[in-house]
Formats: sequence, C-alpha cells, structure tokens
Amino acid sequence: MVLITHEMEVIKSICQEMAVMEDGRIIERGPVGQVFAQPKQSLTQTFIESAANVTQMRQQVVDDDLLANLTAGERLLYLQFSSQVTDESVISELTAKFGIKANILFANVQKVAQLSLGYMLVILSEKDGKVEPGITYLKNVGVTVTDLAVQERSPENAS
Repeated sequence: MVLITHEMEVIKSICQEMAVMEDGRIIERGPVGQVFAQPKQSLTQTFIESAANVTQMRQQVVDDDLLANLTAGERLLYLQFSSQVTDESVISELTAKFGIKANILFANVQKVAQLSLGYMLVILSEKDGKVEPGITYLKNVGVTVTDLAVQERSPENAS
C-alpha cells in the first residue's frame, strides 16, 4: 500500500518504510526509524523536526533572543539523542563528571518504529569545569551536538 501524506505522526504510527519527495523526485527513502534517526536531506530534517516540535523550539531561540543573551562561558546547544542514549542519564553524568551547569530549555522524546529519539535545547555553562570536554563527552556517547551560536555565524546563515 502507498500512502501519501505530510503528517509525520501518521508515518510514525503505521508505516515501516518511507520516502520523501521534492519536485516529483524521491530525495530520501528507507525504514522509518532509520530516516527519522539520521535524515540526510534538509527537507527530511525539516519534516522530522516539525513532528517533534523542534521547529517551535528553534523559533523560541529567535523570539527570546537566546544567543544574544548568553554570558561568557555559556553555550547554547541543540542535542539529538538516539535510542540507546535516551535510556541513559547523560545530562546528569555531564554535570557530575565535568562540573558543568546544564539549563534544559526544551526536551522531547518520540517513539518511532521501536526507536526512541530525543531532542533537547540546553545552555551549558562553566561552573567548576570547562564546557568543551563536556561537549566531547556528549559526542562520544552518541549525542549529536549542534552549537547554535556557531551555526548562526556560519556563512550559509549570514544575511
């Protein structure tokens, strides 16, 4: 059966395989869990982030001017977790091991094809330690880390 929809909730709940089309061409396809966990195309990423309310979270960053209000030693990070990491207390470990303060602004976990996928917006700040070793720790345990300040300054985002 072929189902055509923009409703990601429908795809998550009843589909096993999915394809994303743009301008009449398939730009990405595969098992639903794999595509949601590791989207390769920006359009796919946009659909998935919309379904997980990440789009609204990104708008909050702009509306609240979070980047401009960061103080010295603070980093605004967007974290993406896969199944095995959502079962672990990586943020607690981060704060305990590295002396980093973590202010969680947004967090969401969604179930997709027996996978748990997590999304988090967090401000990390130096308390007793340094933020950079903590970011390395997150990456080493399988968290995808996007520094929103660095992303904002990248040439492709410049106006």
